[in-house]
Amino acid sequence: MISSEDTFTLAVAAARSAAARVPDQLADVRELDDGVLLASQRELSELRRIVDARSSLVAGEIAYRSRRELGYTGLAQKQGFQSAEKLIQSATGSSRWDATTLVTAGTLVHEAMIADSADPDTGEIPEGFSVREPWLAAVGAAVAKGLLTIDAARAIRSGLGEPRSD
Repeated sequence: MISSEDTFTLAVAAARSAAARVPDQLADVRELDDGVLLASQRELSELRRIVDARSSLVAGEIAYRSRRELGYTGLAQKQGFQSAEKLIQSATGSSRWDATTLVTAGTLVHEAMIADSADPDTGEIPEGFSVREPWLAAVGAAVAKGLLTIDAARAIRSGLGEPRSD
């Protein structure tokens, strides 16, 4: 039986290999007719949304395993970083902004999936999990499905803020 780890690792390796075969020379792109050029751009954008959705799912789990209440036993701390954002920034070579965006979107995805796994009769979520921003579950679900970019999710999260008690 193939484990989730094997499935994930094999799928990521296959996706990377397939993406590496996309021509990367101007001469190849210049040979494309207008229809193929535009279709290629749409497909590459869709690919990016899918990759960002999966990457945000992973970032959300990294953030969950690095949450503050775990202290020095959290993933980021064990790796020598103060936060999930700093760990991801180091692991990916991305900017602080990009790492923070990924963690923000990933946390929304993670919480949306936790909320989605709630008991339909009682509304209780699995033990050991919490949903801190339930009003943003639809945003996380849209990112997970590749319908919303991680940048849009961060903008929505930043723009909405926290609901007021009134």
